[in-house]
Amino acid sequence: MKKKLLILLITLLFPILVHAEDTFTEYYGLDVIVSDYNVYENNIVNYSNEIIYENGHYQLSGTVVMINLTPNLIRYYFPDSEYLYTCGSSKSTTCETVTMIDYNTECSGNGNGFLGVILRDGQTAEDKKYFYVGKDYKENNGLYTLENYEKHPISELTATSYLSNHYGGYYFCPTSFGITCDNMVVLSYRSHRISAAESVENWHYLGDGYQYIDDKFNLLNPKKTMLASTSGGHGYTCISKESICDQLYYVEISESYDSHDGGRAYTYSKVIIPNEIKKETAQLYLGDTKVIEEYFSLDEINSIIITNPSIIEIKNGKIITKSVGETYLIYEDNDTYKEIKISIIEEKKEINENPKTNMNIHILLMIVSNILLLISMLFFFKKLKKT
Repeated sequence: MKKKLLILLITLLFPILVHAEDTFTEYYGLDVIVSDYNVYENNIVNYSNEIIYENGHYQLSGTVVMINLTPNLIRYYFPDSEYLYTCGSSKSTTCETVTMIDYNTECSGNGNGFLGVILRDGQTAEDKKYFYVGKDYKENNGLYTLENYEKHPISELTATSYLSNHYGGYYFCPTSFGITCDNMVVLSYRSHRISAAESVENWHYLGDGYQYIDDKFNLLNPKKTMLASTSGGHGYTCISKESICDQLYYVEISESYDSHDGGRAYTYSKVIIPNEIKKETAQLYLGDTKVIEEYFSLDEINSIIITNPSIIEIKNGKIITKSVGETYLIYEDNDTYKEIKISIIEEKKEINENPKTNMNIHILLMIVSNILLLISMLFFFKKLKKT
């Protein structure tokens, strides 16, 4: 009795253990942009009103003073300056990147202070007087260019969360603030305290369904899906930038972003194709209807994918033909795959006309018969006259 009970327990547990091996969760995080613009708080460090760039380094020049940055001291030491510069140090006046401070723009964020924008690789104030955000982009040999973009003065950046809060979903060049760069990001809606984004290369294809062709999975309607920025949703993926693959997963994306877990959760369940795949073909005339319960159960009908909805539709468990062409009806889940190829052809029409003369065949036969009868009568009367 105990042995039978043990076997029963193993039998019940085994499918669960197998399923667990084929299901796993990954977390995808955002790259946080805080180093390229920030709320620069009052610090006792070296400031200047001019910079020189030589040999890959910035040198503070002009009027250089070590002060606690306050409006009164700015007016006293730098009465005619538009921007101030600092390496963020009280000991050094040389740095690879320098912070340009727009002291006319007061900010609030993690602290109170002035807008600070980082310059690098020889950039000057003219390079970062404005920032650009775009609704789309194009890529060419690793270089990204904003499309459908907007131009804004940097004075809009009044808090470290400004970009995320106002331009979530837009594309942005974080190091240049310009139109073209090699490290474009998409800004996140997520953050209220900092501006967060993820690289435009951090994506996988996600499809509404799949079609199994020649022992490979082909995603249906594949769309680029940003891994950390996309909230919620589900579909099928190759977990790659490919839309055709040998191994496919059904994925569910979490609504929330949890920085403690490492970002947004993606739960993957491996799709197992059964040994016997059900594939059928059917041909219908335009205007026909066909019951499909012989192929799919009632529950399956509600989840059928139509690869070309302009050809047919399904109503009350029946195929309603709409136009000439081909489409597939597919039902699939993690261990079931059924497919019907539907071909819609035009309705048969009786051919009543001769294509060369464009005349009705019956009329043509009647005319030919009358001509032959006329010739016969003429020949008869001619012969009669001779006799």
